[in-house]
Amino acid sequence: MDLTSLEKTGKFAELADWVHTFNSVYGVHLVVLYLCCGALRLPWAFQVWRGKGSPSPAQLALKLLRTVPATLLAGKRRPRLYADGGVERAELIQGVLTRGLDIVVGVRCTRKLEDGRQLCDLMVRGSLVKPTGLDQAMRVSWVWL
Repeated sequence: MDLTSLEKTGKFAELADWVHTFNSVYGVHLVVLYLCCGALRLPWAFQVWRGKGSPSPAQLALKLLRTVPATLLAGKRRPRLYADGGVERAELIQGVLTRGLDIVVGVRCTRKLEDGRQLCDLMVRGSLVKPTGLDQAMRVSWVWL
């Protein structure tokens, strides 16, 4: 799951409802669901995020996830959803877990934990923590880009 921005410059009267600024990018913003099998990555579906006042990227991501047939989500191997930080919200995480899927999601470092700390306060990878607003504990890791 990915929130992708297609940057635009200039004026687009026909795209007035679609083009806006998000994370300092002026353009069209898409929530895209890919299906991956090994090295193969296929776009499955997408939704245009229309900004403030419309469904959030997390709500659009859950809508896209509902388009995947149950037969693709069942089988010997437990499916896993990888999501970037653009769609990270408690609503998405709970929705994915409710469907019986594992999730790996990018989370902002300022995310609050139940004990009052923030994710950036953690020093040990693999720590089991409970973010505020989630019923589920999660393991934490990080990478340096």
